[in-house]
Amino acid sequence: MANLRFQKQFDAFPVLLMGIGYFVLAIISIYFSRGAGDVAHFWYPNAIGIAFLLFYGEQFRWRLLAVLAASNFLANWVAGSSWWLSATFVIPNVVEMVLATWLARHFQVAHDFDQSPQKMLRFILLICLFPSAAGALAGASLISFLEFSPFLPILLMWFVSSSVGMLSLLPLLLVFRRDRNLIGLRATTRRRLLLYVVIVCLSTYFALCYLPFPFIYLVIPLILAAVETDTKTVAFLIFLESLVIGVIIHMGFLKQVMSSENGLIFLNYLPILVTFVPVLVLSASMNFFRSQDRQKREIELALQRKHNDIQMIIDNMPALIGFWDLDLKNRFANRMYLDYFGWKSEDILGRHVREIVGDSLYAQNLPFMEKALRGENQMFERTLIDTQGQQRETLTSYVTSYRHGDIDGVYAFVTDITEIKKARRAESAAQERLQSVIDSATEFSIIATDLEGVIRLFSKGAEKMLGYTGAEFLNTTSTALLHVSEEIELRAKELSAEFNRDITGFEVFVVKAKLGVTETREWTYVHKSGRKIPVRLVVTPVVDASENIIGYLGIANDISDEKQLQKLLIDAKDNAEKVSQAKSNFVANMSHEIRTPMNAVLGMSKLLASTNLNAEQRKYVEMISISGQSLLGILNDILDFSKIEANRLELSNTEFLLDDLLGTLAGMMSVSVAEKEIEVAIGVDASVPKNLMGDQLRLQQILTNLIGNAIKFTHQGEVSVFVDTEHGVDAETLDQVRLRFCVRDTGIGMDSQQLERLFSPFSQADASITRQFGGTGLGLSISKSILNLMGGQITVHSELGNGSAFTVVVPMMTSAKRQTQSHHQSEQRLRLLVVDDNSTSKHFICQTIRSWNWTVESASSGQQALEIVREKMASQQFFDAILLDWQMPELDGFATIRQLREILPKQRTSCIIMANPFSRGSLLHDLASKYADAVLMKPMTGSSVFDTVHEAIGLRTGTINQQLTSTRTQWSEHQIQGAQLLLVEDNPFNQVVARGFLEQGGAIVHAVENGLLAVDHLRSHADQYHAVLMDVQMPVLDGISATRMIRQELGLSIPVIAMSAGVMFAERDRCTQVGMNDFVAKPIDVDQLFHVIAKYLPDRLNETVAAPSQKSNQEHDQNHHQKNHQKTEQKFNQQINAIPASALDFFNPIPFEKLLNAAPASAQKILDSMRALVDQAPQHVANLQLALNENRHDDAARILHTMRGSLGTLGAKSFAALASEIESGIRRHVLDEMPELLHDALLELDKTIAATQAWLGQQQAPDQVQVANVVSANLTAAQVENLRANLLQNNMAACDLFSEMYESLKSAMPLRSFEKLEQAIKHLDFATAEAILKEIVVA
Repeated sequence: MANLRFQKQFDAFPVLLMGIGYFVLAIISIYFSRGAGDVAHFWYPNAIGIAFLLFYGEQFRWRLLAVLAASNFLANWVAGSSWWLSATFVIPNVVEMVLATWLARHFQVAHDFDQSPQKMLRFILLICLFPSAAGALAGASLISFLEFSPFLPILLMWFVSSSVGMLSLLPLLLVFRRDRNLIGLRATTRRRLLLYVVIVCLSTYFALCYLPFPFIYLVIPLILAAVETDTKTVAFLIFLESLVIGVIIHMGFLKQVMSSENGLIFLNYLPILVTFVPVLVLSASMNFFRSQDRQKREIELALQRKHNDIQMIIDNMPALIGFWDLDLKNRFANRMYLDYFGWKSEDILGRHVREIVGDSLYAQNLPFMEKALRGENQMFERTLIDTQGQQRETLTSYVTSYRHGDIDGVYAFVTDITEIKKARRAESAAQERLQSVIDSATEFSIIATDLEGVIRLFSKGAEKMLGYTGAEFLNTTSTALLHVSEEIELRAKELSAEFNRDITGFEVFVVKAKLGVTETREWTYVHKSGRKIPVRLVVTPVVDASENIIGYLGIANDISDEKQLQKLLIDAKDNAEKVSQAKSNFVANMSHEIRTPMNAVLGMSKLLASTNLNAEQRKYVEMISISGQSLLGILNDILDFSKIEANRLELSNTEFLLDDLLGTLAGMMSVSVAEKEIEVAIGVDASVPKNLMGDQLRLQQILTNLIGNAIKFTHQGEVSVFVDTEHGVDAETLDQVRLRFCVRDTGIGMDSQQLERLFSPFSQADASITRQFGGTGLGLSISKSILNLMGGQITVHSELGNGSAFTVVVPMMTSAKRQTQSHHQSEQRLRLLVVDDNSTSKHFICQTIRSWNWTVESASSGQQALEIVREKMASQQFFDAILLDWQMPELDGFATIRQLREILPKQRTSCIIMANPFSRGSLLHDLASKYADAVLMKPMTGSSVFDTVHEAIGLRTGTINQQLTSTRTQWSEHQIQGAQLLLVEDNPFNQVVARGFLEQGGAIVHAVENGLLAVDHLRSHADQYHAVLMDVQMPVLDGISATRMIRQELGLSIPVIAMSAGVMFAERDRCTQVGMNDFVAKPIDVDQLFHVIAKYLPDRLNETVAAPSQKSNQEHDQNHHQKNHQKTEQKFNQQINAIPASALDFFNPIPFEKLLNAAPASAQKILDSMRALVDQAPQHVANLQLALNENRHDDAARILHTMRGSLGTLGAKSFAALASEIESGIRRHVLDEMPELLHDALLELDKTIAATQAWLGQQQAPDQVQVANVVSANLTAAQVENLRANLLQNNMAACDLFSEMYESLKSAMPLRSFEKLEQAIKHLDFATAEAILKEIVVA
């Protein structure tokens, strides 16, 4: 609004200014010339009002009229007129101004009124006199009507005064508005103007005051000005003279002939009007004459310029031009003509042609000139000799000239065409050379056509390739005859579809060339004999100098040999791929074939190592084990390399904890260090997230390789691993983090040449390294390839003799929302002292401790530690624990502890020894160990430090941290005592086993078979349960749908814990989305299951269990349980020791032993369920293979999922892992490796079934087992079962037993079965041997 008000104020300002100007001029006019009749003698204001209306009327029309009317009224009223008379004057003045403005715009006379006498007269009549007469008529009528004055005197005086005012001022205003250059006048113009001003003023004064008939003299200076100057000067002088006249009249110097009494006073001023009109007309006439003269001069200049231009053009034309009249005399010659014949322009005019060109040339040209003079134009070539004596080729033309229809001469045009002739000859030579080149290209068919497809060129190469002669095709449109018609039709359809119009005939070949595009395409030419020739045809447009297409060129070459070679290459590629595939299959098959007996060798070596051996024998067994592990590592490397070569290596994406990964690496490092005296350390930056998603095993493989190399090539110093991040992690959403693992060592290092080939397969730093350290040279190559698949990178910095630093950067997914609260937190902030002479290890430990918000100080020696402790004790400060390195110079760890024990209060500070792996042997036998509260083996992880510190403090003070130990409590300690649980499980075996474990843990369990039964049961019994254990995949209604109904339909908030063999994050996420509270993976880990259930039990349940009234009973039960536990522990340990470590990967009987002992009433049911599960396994396998053969992959995945969940409960870890990989591959439609994985999985399944059946056999009564057919006088059932048991355990004693039973088995068994059994045992294939023996045993 403020802007609008400002704009209105700004628009009103010029209108107000115009009104003030009008008012001032009106006052001046009234003051100088107003007579008794109240009519001014010279009325200037209307002139300025008309000018304002013309200039600004479009913008301020009505406001300006109102202001002008108001100014007129005020001027008359201020001058003494009554308000009524003043108002009367307004109307005629407004009429006069409006009428003049309208007439000026309508007839368009205001802009160029002074450019001709006619326009000036029209201006005077229409703009000055006619509006003045109209205003006078209106004014006189009103004044006489109101009886202020008689009509006629007012009419005449008003007309004269208004006309004089108009003529005096309006032309000046219009001219200045148009030209606006008064200020910019030149000095001479200003001096002339000043002179005229003086002359006009003086002449007006003297003429009016002293001379008779004065107006005759007034016109003289004005006429002079009109002749010599422009309209501005004349208009200004007229206005000046009118002002001088008004002043003189006002002062009384002019004697008036007529008085106002007789009404003829206007005659005194009429001569003024008569004086000004001729002057204005004369000024306009002079302007017109000046304009005419200016135009004439401009035309003459233009003609001269045109003449000069024509002369310039003619003079610079590359030709001799001359004109000869009928007498053959020269009338014109251009510069080249003059120069050529050596004449000047003034000398050649009028001379005869014979004089100019000479007699000889004249005689040659005369016949042609005579014909031209008869009206026959002539053109011919002529050879001339120029002034330099050079021979020039010319083209001469004689053109007849006509004037008024009659021949008046002849034009001669002589053009030098010497260079054109040379160019033509050169072009002809080039054409011949081009034709020679084209004819020489005998291996290419070159055919050129015009725009219509007419063949204009058919090369020798085309004749040779196609068998036709050029004469047979030149000037014909037969290109289609050279092609296979089917190809043309097919290409026509393709092009028609591409260009969305019908394309046929010759256009098929050139449609793209028409667009200026070169097209290369394979066609089939047809030889004259009918033989087909494959060619590569290139079609290009032929363009002229103006880039216009004038034809098409087709160049074709025979590609028969190329096609043959291409076929050979394709066959060779197919053969190479088959060979590569055969090689990959061979590598994979050999790897699996070697792995099977190698596992047996390793298992037997482990079993043999557990027996009583002397030192030499134990050394041999260790060599067997080490060599076997090395061979397995080589096999794994070769298999991975083969997968990478075949692009068949795939990555998994699962959740894992960084602590688990680092714990595995720490264990590997402690083992790998062996007897080397090197420091090993692991450090983690506090910003690194703990929960990650990615391929943990592949990442572990990479880091294990790097760490193994670092330890292998380091003899002294240290090997360290540090983990941090390249960038930060979004704390709110699932995002990507780039983990950086830096593996540093102080080993032998590498030079630049070794670094260049470091990541090449089958390559090591040099041959001596291979001989000294061994290895395939595949490890780093495989690691780099895996990192590339993971989107990571590996860099290395190394100097010979100064160690190496490998940096691995790998992207991982992490979720800040899913970051579990670290267990490395405690409500109590501890104070620790770390004593270590190795700066790296000390820095890593202190950094880890600070991340828990604990206080930590460090010392580099035992003596420094003692000083720090004494200093703290002086101020009554104590450390909660002191961590001391075992081996330090001067004062080692135990010596430092002994001195610390002497100065520290008892049970105040725990002392923990940190030992390197090479120290462990001597450490365990050192008597000084009695001084340490705990031992930490390097390299240490955050978990090991945290737990060991709390354990040491608990041992020292006698108060073990309950929160810490609760996570270590075994399931047999009744963590879930009193819990009421609903178990939803469709698999009978899983249901029986899970129920047994839960009830043994003190829970009350109700079981149903599917989700629908669970939902129905919870409708009326939800308040009876603390939690629901829900299987995910079930018939009728699965766990996901059941949970959704529990949350949405029933509206229950009861905790629901998922149990599923699906370990993929996507499945876990689905469980979370429908409202499940937690997740337990199958096969069930009892400790994990109890721990998860305990999280959701109410606090009052624990309080009730621990109530004082039941304390005595609990103590009694616990004591009784402890005694039973002690009794059975020996038995379990004996059983564990009797089972090879490798056997636990396919069957773990220990949980079932515990379960049978804890719940004898359910023993028979558990055993029956296990037998049913084992018996149904072959049928499941058959169903699985049938589903795969019929491509029912979803059914196959479901069967595998079920088998993994049920058989995995038996402890079939190897089978479960392989089944999970196969299931994941099926769901991701990655089926390339499925046959190999399925083969391995079924082998592992056979081992699980065999081991389970053997264990079940041991649980039966002796009279429940009968041996058929094989039982004879020399072979008992016990012997057969003993042989089977040894086979199941991969016990080498089976070979000895078979030798003892050889003859009995051979006589009792079918010959073919016995031979298979013998071969299997001979090749240590114990699983196959047991399966053959099982076929002849009837349970």
